[in-house]
Amino acid sequence: MVAAGRKAIENTGRVEEQEEQDGIVREVWRKMAIEAQKEREDTTAAILAKLGYQQRRSSDGDCNSWGAVYMGTYGSQGDYSRRRSSVSAVPTASDLAVPTDCRSYWYRSVFVEWRDYEGSYGHEEVHY
Repeated sequence: MVAAGRKAIENTGRVEEQEEQDGIVREVWRKMAIEAQKEREDTTAAILAKLGYQQRRSSDGDCNSWGAVYMGTYGSQGDYSRRRSSVSAVPTASDLAVPTDCRSYWYRSVFVEWRDYEGSYGHEEVHY
């Protein structure tokens, strides 16, 4: 009974920690979106991405991986959209580097890239 109680407390802590991290991600995403929106007059397009990827070998030897990518875009008129995407759609300028072998790997970030009205490229990535 005590062990079950400890396990429930540990799980509750993990849920609270995940909720706190999700709140931080939402705040970083919001700030980056505001900055991209402020610069939209000088920018032809901006892409925001929330990236998450994990990989590890299971006890039975299988290689397990999990990825969650959300891509948001700003058009030249400030229109915004967001959708679920895939790890293969992550911009190449991101630091995400999925290993070719099955070693343990964990990655999370918020990424923004843009092109200005002259076609110059820029990007920024925040790891959390």
